[in-house]
Amino acid sequence: MHGQSGLELAVIRKDANAVRLFCKLGAEAALQDWVWTMGDTSMLAKKEKWVLDLLVLQSSRYPGYKYGAISFKVLQVQPGTDDIKIGSLGISMQPYNILNSFYLYCGKMHPEYSNARDLLQQHESLFSDVVELIVWGKKPNSLKLQITVPGIPSCSERLSLFSMDGSVNGTIDGFDKIETDDPDVSNYTNVSLTITFGKKDTVMFAIITTEVPETFTVTDDAVCIQPVMEPDAKIDIPQGTFEGLGHLQVNVSETKALIIDEKDVDEPLLITNVLDLTMSDGKQPKKTVKMQMPVHTQTDTDVIILGCHKEYPEEDDDWEIIETDNQKKFVAFDVNHFSFYVAGSRRYSEKAVKLATQAIKKERKIELFAMVKFETDRVFTLIIECILKTSGRKRRKQWKANGFETQSVEYFDCIVPVYQQFKITFSGDLPIQEGTEGDKIIIFNPNKKKNHRTFNLIDHYKLPTGEVTFDSHKLPSGDVRIDKIIEVDTKSNEKVDPNKVPEVTPKSGICSCCPWSKTTAIKNELVEEEQKPQTEYLTTLPIAVKITEVEIPEELLRETKLDPNDPECPIRCTVLRYASLKKLGDNLTEQECFRLGVNLNMSVDILNGLMKEANFKEHMFQKWRPKRPYESLVESLKKALERIDRQDIGSMVQEAFDNEAEFRFQSV
Repeated sequence: MHGQSGLELAVIRKDANAVRLFCKLGAEAALQDWVWTMGDTSMLAKKEKWVLDLLVLQSSRYPGYKYGAISFKVLQVQPGTDDIKIGSLGISMQPYNILNSFYLYCGKMHPEYSNARDLLQQHESLFSDVVELIVWGKKPNSLKLQITVPGIPSCSERLSLFSMDGSVNGTIDGFDKIETDDPDVSNYTNVSLTITFGKKDTVMFAIITTEVPETFTVTDDAVCIQPVMEPDAKIDIPQGTFEGLGHLQVNVSETKALIIDEKDVDEPLLITNVLDLTMSDGKQPKKTVKMQMPVHTQTDTDVIILGCHKEYPEEDDDWEIIETDNQKKFVAFDVNHFSFYVAGSRRYSEKAVKLATQAIKKERKIELFAMVKFETDRVFTLIIECILKTSGRKRRKQWKANGFETQSVEYFDCIVPVYQQFKITFSGDLPIQEGTEGDKIIIFNPNKKKNHRTFNLIDHYKLPTGEVTFDSHKLPSGDVRIDKIIEVDTKSNEKVDPNKVPEVTPKSGICSCCPWSKTTAIKNELVEEEQKPQTEYLTTLPIAVKITEVEIPEELLRETKLDPNDPECPIRCTVLRYASLKKLGDNLTEQECFRLGVNLNMSVDILNGLMKEANFKEHMFQKWRPKRPYESLVESLKKALERIDRQDIGSMVQEAFDNEAEFRFQSV
């Protein structure tokens, strides 16, 4: 209708369900184009608050669509179709036993863009991205999928299906680990699963891992235990070692990936995984237990066994050296205490101890960095990423190839647990187009090559409030503070339907309509949300935006003749100069100008107020245009003119924009 986009029509009609659909399809929510979103949002009606909530969320997610953190595909599934592969998502479908055709939305997003992390329990971790399926038409009872997930689960982890909203009844049918020794090729896992829809047309789920130790029954009889997770390991317990019935828990912490990280050492620091032995009742063996552990890295150097005499190693001094019989394929040794054991280098025993502790704590060396890209018309994109230290330089090189620039502090390195969450806080003159604290989270997943969050730096004159003016020559600059989020196991098992439109109690201002601490009303039941998590300061990355100056030829300057009364209007937006808009208004009646303002999403109350003043048309354009206009406003103006049946003037606006000239009426 008159050139309006689907999202624009849905917003005009205050249709929250339609707005949500267009947002899922990646529509850009330009908050600056919706005048009613400015100012005190507490004055909005309930439907407008719902729509605004969705628009702010989409505004924060839109960079994710642009840089690959959120992707989707819509396709038609018909009976008799062979396997459907969606390569861009790493998902394939086997539409067996499908009796009716239907349309399917298949979306995938990084966990940072969802609330998945808040729903997990202790010892649970997200293994895959969040997957969403929406069916239109005659939905099937179930679908068989195969999802390719970067990385492989460790030998002590079990995969399971995790429903985001309680709507998914499904099973994991099996999985294949695809491993390679090529450092340039990533390991991955193909997970086969069956999804049952039930009563809903929408399901949202993720694949998670849960750490599960193996448990063995131990009596006073002799027994030789061989864990499934470490098949060549042996725990030979002689008769009389324990009295009565007990249970031995065996866990394994893998070390191979940590060894790859240590490139500055000329021999492997650890040659086995870490074996963790614990009796459920806390008892220790009365007799010597013979141990055997398989070697995963061959070495000709002198090998020792590192054993921990404490329940959990915290310091380097918690480890002790035990002699071993190294027989190339495995190491054998005797113990009188059940705890942690690993074979490592005698020559570099201190470094081996540190690495063993990292393995038990599941820690990795990472780099955190921030980079900025100049887009167009003083619009910037800021990325903040955490990545394995071994891949940091290569990753920054990739960002540079896409136009991003490093900052004065190129990166910060540290050691953190896998799946560590980071909270991002901005200070200084960094106008971030983000609505909630939950949007400012990054999760370190060592299996993924993309652990980043993308933010729009909005030009100072494009802030949604539209009221504050800044020095036009001052580029965005400030600091990015990064804190570690300390996990506290107080999470609820309650599932919340992500497709419901929550009623949000807003504060004034566009950026506070999705507050972090708020009360959400669902089915008229008030559910108080969690308190803010505990954090620990990690580092601060300074940001200073730069623009490479481009020399403009004198003849071009002479042609454009910058208006001294409107110096903030970019040359590219000459058609939006105040003088140009005045000429445009001279060719409209006041009634047409009023209707134009309505179609530019201006408040009817504001327009009625302006009608009482002299020079209504001139004041209307001054109220609509921000002090420093941007290119997308030209398209908004053209569409609004078409909606009031002034396609002729809309075409003239487009022509003037293409020629970087002011509006000039041309009689037909």
